[in-house]
Amino acid sequence: MHHIIRAGIPYGPGVTPEESQSHMTSTSLERGLALVAYQSNIAQGFHFLQQVWINDANVRLGTGVDAVIGSAGNDPSSRSRTITGLDPACHRRTMTLQNDFVVSPLY
Repeated sequence: MHHIIRAGIPYGPGVTPEESQSHMTSTSLERGLALVAYQSNIAQGFHFLQQVWINDANVRLGTGVDAVIGSAGNDPSSRSRTITGLDPACHRRTMTLQNDFVVSPLY
């Protein structure tokens, strides 16, 4: 069984109305979201999240593979994937990501 309680804690200044309207922000500001997680088994919990939830396109109502750290597969020519849930005004709107957001080197 995989028990997890998780929460995101924002830090730094919020986005100003001007930044929101222009879709531009300063890269010199320290802001983001910190993850806090309590798990019944830390090793198995993260393994489960990474192997099952993050790369399962149907884990949450068919929203797609995780947009930030999910992998669409090992073949670089088939990396594109379609996700939903990113538009707060229309959660069913789709977006196709052509490349992986996080790329790690092969060792």
